[in-house]
Amino acid sequence: MRASWYVHLCVGLSLFVCLQITSLPVFAVEKGDIAPDFMFPSLLENNFVSLSDYKGKVVFLDFWSAWCAPCRDSLPHLARMRNSFSPEHFELVSIDVDVEPEDAIKFLSDNAAGIPINHPIAMDPGAISAELYRYTTIPASYLIDKNGIIEQVHANVQAKDIDGLKREISKLINSRYEG
Repeated sequence: MRASWYVHLCVGLSLFVCLQITSLPVFAVEKGDIAPDFMFPSLLENNFVSLSDYKGKVVFLDFWSAWCAPCRDSLPHLARMRNSFSPEHFELVSIDVDVEPEDAIKFLSDNAAGIPINHPIAMDPGAISAELYRYTTIPASYLIDKNGIIEQVHANVQAKDIDGLKREISKLINSRYEG
């Protein structure tokens, strides 16, 4: 009798967990999905950064951390890329997932390779963005068109990828906005 009660309890709990998991909304993880909006505190300014602030612009969304060597390598290339476009049409938005935001601030002040880092950088020490975008490694990046649709997903942008990204960004800037 006791074993039967225990089995029923376990089955019931398993069904409950399965229903909870399957009821979770599916968020953007691939090309063609709508990019989920977010609002995180700015790392370097006294305000907030949200994706909706850039509606009507092409956005390159980059998730990084100061402890991540590929992230540190790509940031100056991304900053140069950002500075080659008009801020009226394009924005690079970075989200730092360091547990201690001070680590990112120190990295930016010490290692910007002479490139001005003046794009919006948000801090997400709890990595809530990983739940939204379902990335499992960093750096993770998303190229988002003017309509908020993900056009490309990147696992690790490198210097050799920048020219291709710039061509794609130019193409998206010149496409029609349907907002």
